[in-house]
Amino acid sequence: MTFTARGGAILSLTQQKQGPDKGVCAAPESAAACIQDALAAVDEAAYCWLIDEDRLIWSDGAWRVLGIDEDTMERIASGRGYAALLENDNLTTRYDTVMYTRATDHGDGVRFAIEYTLKSTDADGAPVRVEDCGRWHAGAEGKPAIVRGVVRRLGQATAMRNGRGIMLRDPNSGLLTHHGLMEALEESFKGYRDNGGSFAFVAVSVDNLDVIIDAYGHRRAGELLALIGRRLREVARSGDTVAHLGDSRFGLIVNDCTLEDLNVAIRRFLMSVNTRVLETETGPVWAMASVGGVILPDMATDVEEALFCAEEALSKARRQPLCRFAIYEEDSKRSSERRINARLTADIIDALHNHRFTLAFQPVIDAENGKPWFHEALLRLKQDDGRIVPAVHLIPLAEKLGIIRLIDFTVAELALITLRDHPAARLSINLSGYTALDPFWQRRLLDLIAGHDDLATRLLIEITETATLDEPEVIAAFIGQLRELGCEVAIDDFGSGYTSYKGLKLLKPDVVKLDGSYCHDLTENQENAHFVRALIDMADKIGFTVVAEWVRGEEDAALLREWGVRGLQGHLFGAADVGKPWPAPELETSRLQDALLSGADKSDLLQAACPKCVEPRGVADAPAEVEATTTGAEGPTRANAGDDLATLSGQLDDELRKLKALLAQLRGG
Repeated sequence: MTFTARGGAILSLTQQKQGPDKGVCAAPESAAACIQDALAAVDEAAYCWLIDEDRLIWSDGAWRVLGIDEDTMERIASGRGYAALLENDNLTTRYDTVMYTRATDHGDGVRFAIEYTLKSTDADGAPVRVEDCGRWHAGAEGKPAIVRGVVRRLGQATAMRNGRGIMLRDPNSGLLTHHGLMEALEESFKGYRDNGGSFAFVAVSVDNLDVIIDAYGHRRAGELLALIGRRLREVARSGDTVAHLGDSRFGLIVNDCTLEDLNVAIRRFLMSVNTRVLETETGPVWAMASVGGVILPDMATDVEEALFCAEEALSKARRQPLCRFAIYEEDSKRSSERRINARLTADIIDALHNHRFTLAFQPVIDAENGKPWFHEALLRLKQDDGRIVPAVHLIPLAEKLGIIRLIDFTVAELALITLRDHPAARLSINLSGYTALDPFWQRRLLDLIAGHDDLATRLLIEITETATLDEPEVIAAFIGQLRELGCEVAIDDFGSGYTSYKGLKLLKPDVVKLDGSYCHDLTENQENAHFVRALIDMADKIGFTVVAEWVRGEEDAALLREWGVRGLQGHLFGAADVGKPWPAPELETSRLQDALLSGADKSDLLQAACPKCVEPRGVADAPAEVEATTTGAEGPTRANAGDDLATLSGQLDDELRKLKALLAQLRGG
């Protein structure tokens, strides 16, 4: 492909003679014409830009690709002339991409690929979106000297989407979408890692958007967001990237940015939104924005971490009443907390996958006869060294991350297995407010219990008082559904919130568990004594029973019994223990005899001896899942459900000796 002068300043591909069929190259000498036809067929135009001379050389027919009149080609024979053809709101240009790069030409040139919009001189006057791909080469001083590339005209859909069909640019505003920004961030990380330097990612949030929607409606809020997008694009530097991330969020990539530069840029972005009334088409609006930024790749090494750091800075900015902007700084304390959180999260997930959660049982004593009324099932964790420890340290993080719903469901499964295997057992389990208020997990828990009336009637569900305060009507409806299945319901930690007499009448609990802080020093602390007696009086009127928690001394226990408390719980009456306080399941001797006569091995004999305690062969070998428990016609099953296998195995050995002796006698006879 050779370039020659044509029409003075314009240089184009050499024209060669074509054969009879214009679509076919008739001879080798028409190769350049064939290439020219190929470019035209795919709406592409080749160019060569000699930077020092500012001379721009185009292939024939480039005017068609660029959407301009043929006469206009005279005006774009230079880089400066071509720049005048660009729309004003382009986020990047060929000049910025080449001239402001930090990349270095090591001999093979430096590749680039960008998109931008051209003004059109066609009859319809519609802007033309193009993709510009090429490679620049350095001169003697190492600076860009020559650029060779191809401009391709894009259809509207192509310009807005990537190769997977995902929308990268908003067709109305021209701003990048969330997906577009993620790809742009990824490219920026790659470029700056390869060539050095730093850039920044900035997150902008319109904090009062909900208020604006309530006051003016969605239309004006939408106009406001479009206006803010334009404002951010106006104050951003040429070559920087602006994206609308959805709802009230915007993101910007600021190239070649130091910490000092970022301080200036963030203030500029904030002032473009917060310092003036914004005039939308339907009226004026006052917006309040917060801005957070992070220097990359110094403070984050990938896209996910960059987003997290910018969000951290944005959260800090929102907490500042006056200067609503912040730049991310490494916090050693927060980093340590995150490492601990990461480790605890891994522990929780591993415990769920590998069935390392188990239950301990603390008795709740019947105040009238001193015998266990029921046992509270408390979560415990089996550690790698075999120790079983309380799991209370995991609960706050599990609630924060939302994993508490899985833990609650696991506790319910383990409790139902215990109730199934021990007919004498009566249990209570704790349910977090997150689970109790989540319709999806409400349904899952109800489905788990449904169909097992004999188990449900021995199960008490404890819901914390603070959970009932948020949405008491929702909790009341859930309590009603649990009661329909046969469960009883308790309000736990009563006194830690501010539930009223009206609230208790709405919820209609079967049991109220009095917060332990009110259940000690009753002879000395008259406030505690008055509160307990008032609750007992209320229980008589509404119709629930009272359980006192954390009872420590005999004197307090005696007063609580005297005042009418039904249940007493605390270390005075027994600590939580993983051992089962009920008789072990009995062997089913007839099943065992049948299995023995059929020649079964010991694992099959265990299954025959106590089918409720041992899974059928193959179940225990199934892949472990977070939610590995199922519910069937005979109740819930779990791969590690045989908590009494040690006891059963010993009993089985004794029975085997007896039955083998009997079998030998029968055969001998």
